[in-house]
Amino acid sequence: MERIARAEQLLKEWSLPEWAQVWLRWEQWHGTAEPLELENHPALRLQGRLSGSHLITETLPALLTLRLPAWRIDAALWLCPKRNTLYHILHQHSRKSELLNEVIARTVCHSSTG
Repeated sequence: MERIARAEQLLKEWSLPEWAQVWLRWEQWHGTAEPLELENHPALRLQGRLSGSHLITETLPALLTLRLPAWRIDAALWLCPKRNTLYHILHQHSRKSELLNEVIARTVCHSSTG
């Protein structure tokens, strides 16, 4: 998980989807980014798969170590204006997993009292 401060300055001329494509390079995962809300904040959820050279780069070491290649990608990105922070969580795995949802559920971007 990444917390990126000074989010408003980073996003100044970008939409959240544009920023994810350019700065986080989400396009490499050939997935779909869907808008949603997390904690009442604008967010994106990406589900995709590695392909091409990225898949080869992941597969070769996996075969040598007798493990499944982590070719699935789940990611979430959201902006918390209250803290002026972007949150980015990325989970790369080989089988269906609920880990991303679990991490999102445990992440508190700001307290409701502060």
